[in-house]
Amino acid sequence: LSGNIIFNCSSRSIALYYSSNNTLTFNTVYNGTDVGIYLYRSENNNISYNIIYNNTDYGLSIAHDGGFSDNNIVTWNNFVGNNLGYPSRTSQAYTEYHLTMNNISSNYWSDWSGSGNYPIDGTANNEDPFPLGDPVLPTVTILTPIVQEYDIDTITVMLSGTPTVLHYQYYIAGFDEVNQTWTASVDRTLSDGSYTLYAYGSDLIGNTVHDSVTFTIDAYLPTVAITSPTNTTYTHTGVPLIYTVSYGAATIYLNGMENTT
Repeated sequence: LSGNIIFNCSSRSIALYYSSNNTLTFNTVYNGTDVGIYLYRSENNNISYNIIYNNTDYGLSIAHDGGFSDNNIVTWNNFVGNNLGYPSRTSQAYTEYHLTMNNISSNYWSDWSGSGNYPIDGTANNEDPFPLGDPVLPTVTILTPIVQEYDIDTITVMLSGTPTVLHYQYYIAGFDEVNQTWTASVDRTLSDGSYTLYAYGSDLIGNTVHDSVTFTIDAYLPTVAITSPTNTTYTHTGVPLIYTVSYGAATIYLNGMENTT
């Protein structure tokens, strides 16, 4: 189960009953009125890189009400502001009975004191021995354009990121005056020159990450106009050479041989 956005649930947002060997990853679970992620008699599950935010009950509950659940891995998740309906609770997670076999480690807990382990409610006396001091960040990547010279004047902006990224923005320095909202691939037409594109991705809890790429547009050929000499026969020497170039430098050839610039 990956990449889902689950919100405003009146019951458990994600619940596994008698279900094992599952992977729950990159899901965003928020504003529920019950538990965010709930396991009952479920083993060998991997719960990682999820955002569990602003739920009324526990963000995570393993084997609450007597269901044994062992050998689950819970790591690299963001638990933020859960237990809104129970301000007296001291933890955003709960484990019951003998469940010391679960690996709950290296998660971000918004209510962690900043030192020591993070205690977890319940009779199992579990704890996160390595709570993270900062939230787990998403990623954003610019797929196109890439670092190269383009011989066309239109490039496609294509972005990608971890599924927890909910909002994308980008801008092309020297061309866009403000950030552009990105939801799908979009074509941009540019004049010749060098450009840097900056992309940003934000998740539900305010984490913002960025990527950038520099590329060149060289789609327009220069023009050359010779006004002297003309296509005629001259009976005297000292014919002036007069020409114009739209941009760049010109190299002069006389009878197929390079003469000067």
